[in-house]
Amino acid sequence: MEKTGEPFDEVLADAQKLGYAEAEPSLDVDGIDAAHKLTILAAIAFGQTPQFDKVAISGIRDVSAVDFAYAKQLGFRIKLVGTAEPGRMPRMQTCLLPMSTQLAKVDGVLNAVEFDADPVGSVVLTGPGAGSGATSSAVLSDLVDLACDRIPYTFGRPVAALADGSAVENGGGPDTPFYVRLMVVDKPGVLADITSVLQVHDISVESMLQQGRAPQDTVALVLATHEIGVERLMTALSEIESLSCVMAAPVAMPILVPGQEG
Repeated sequence: MEKTGEPFDEVLADAQKLGYAEAEPSLDVDGIDAAHKLTILAAIAFGQTPQFDKVAISGIRDVSAVDFAYAKQLGFRIKLVGTAEPGRMPRMQTCLLPMSTQLAKVDGVLNAVEFDADPVGSVVLTGPGAGSGATSSAVLSDLVDLACDRIPYTFGRPVAALADGSAVENGGGPDTPFYVRLMVVDKPGVLADITSVLQVHDISVESMLQQGRAPQDTVALVLATHEIGVERLMTALSEIESLSCVMAAPVAMPILVPGQEG
């Protein structure tokens, strides 16, 4: 979608043909498969029992080619990123990353894990995450461990030694800037109606993009907000969606900046 501008359905069909997405792709495109992995990683990293039912998950199903184009103009790339930090439930979300960050440069079928620790700082590990080679290698590794009677603890320690994950805070994460795309009728007064709702909810806009004109037709209006809590933003977007000038459900993705997420 980012490189060719093709629509979501066509790109997904290509990914299925290549074996990168399942025939029933919900686990892939809705972020569920990646959230499973994130839950296990968080349990290992922080020594807590996995609580998948509490993980906040949003996938890539609502992202369109136009979002990649606008994100590039704003200096970002769109990625599906899972974040986990001590004392808070993990989050799997489609977000915007500054082009200069290491995670933003991960491309194709590569996966990456970035972790911050004392005293080493930030470390990024990358490797193929899909395809026959990556899958068979992982299966073979497990078989070798079994054959050699190497059966390590799944979470790096006995399950009985894990802290109670249900006691961890279940929240939407820290306030972040957001990318918001609205499909609106191109006519006078639309921007005033939208900014009026944002003002009521004390949401400040850092930048705005709208290219071209299509009087009385539908165009994309893109906003980049300042830091805002996700719940307050969703409340405002629900009101904006009810406006007669808004022709589709708003698309919103957090903008993650270096050092902001754990």
